[in-house]
Amino acid sequence: CYKLASLTFSAEELKRESTSSRIDSFAPPIFLDSNDERRTKKIVLASYPRSGNSLLRSLLEKLTGVVTGTDSKPDRRLIKQLTEMGFQGEGVTDDSVMFVKTHYPERLGHRMFTAKKAIVVVRNPFDCINSYFNMVLTQTHTKSICESEYSKYSDIWEDFVCEEAKIWVQFHEHWLNKRVTSKIPVLVVRYEDLIAYRRTSLERIARFVYDTNTLDESVRNKIVTICNLSQQDSGLYTPRSKEQASDSSSGGSDNESDESCGSLVSALGALKIDALGYLKSMKYFHKGQVRFVLSTTKHILYKLKYWESFENDWGPGTESRPITSCLLFQQTQDSNTCNNEEVEVRINSRYGIRPRTTDDPNGRGFGKRWKSRIAVLPAVRIKNSESLDFRQI
Repeated sequence: CYKLASLTFSAEELKRESTSSRIDSFAPPIFLDSNDERRTKKIVLASYPRSGNSLLRSLLEKLTGVVTGTDSKPDRRLIKQLTEMGFQGEGVTDDSVMFVKTHYPERLGHRMFTAKKAIVVVRNPFDCINSYFNMVLTQTHTKSICESEYSKYSDIWEDFVCEEAKIWVQFHEHWLNKRVTSKIPVLVVRYEDLIAYRRTSLERIARFVYDTNTLDESVRNKIVTICNLSQQDSGLYTPRSKEQASDSSSGGSDNESDESCGSLVSALGALKIDALGYLKSMKYFHKGQVRFVLSTTKHILYKLKYWESFENDWGPGTESRPITSCLLFQQTQDSNTCNNEEVEVRINSRYGIRPRTTDDPNGRGFGKRWKSRIAVLPAVRIKNSESLDFRQI
């Protein structure tokens, strides 16, 4: 303990106070005023669901001091939760924000907008699909289902994996296609590297955002301050994967699951799960699912520098391989574009991969047919929380 005047502080209390002071050093993000030149330089933050978009938004708000917007309806249940967590720009796509989050074309957003640059946040499909399944069943951004629920909802989980692997591919095919990359600069940021190599990733993102090869000292210092925050303090909520990784109250041990998963994919390339901490969710996928996901997504995994990691038994979160967290697709000359004009892309201008149907009127991928299948089963068991009855939603 440490004594000051007549007060006594524990080391833990001093640590919390130090962290709090660093957080307070960031002024609350603001909306751009009418005279701010950044109003004309909108950047879209695109991602398949559960790829780390909210984490990047939180980091960008600290880095730039500007509120980030979204193309979602602010009155929806999950969007309201983000507002309660501190995001002020839900549903805002106008020029008062510099960055706008979207899942397009995975789904159609609330309104159409244009952007002159794109940052695409990507994450390996196993963790994405598993995290999305948890979000759907818990109706939250942070809670996780009990491991027993994968067996209880095995038929639904089976269909979900097959459907989402295909949509994961279609989403990334859109943003990596020359129809986009030939019009505007596109920066691809891997979630795993944003966690493991945050400083390097933020520096590359900052250079992309500010159109410079050399960052000002003030920007570099701000990045250092951001990186000194804990993972929990740097984002608005603790990643679900941490809770799942730390919970071993049910099912086999991680080592047992990892060994079984490792043997499942030997035919598709060597993969040592114990060296890939970010792939702990692999234990929820059976042999057929692992093969299906890898065979379906392999060409995208190559483009995003994931598959090289699989082949070499190492993931992007290790120090034994080069840091390739950001792949930059430079703007190329387009014969139909005037050289003196800045080119834009339209977001939500055409159609979504998930159509809006009678079954799924919002095009969110978990329609009435899914809910009706869940409603006849016992309520969803959620870790450290009450069960969720879908008949009441």
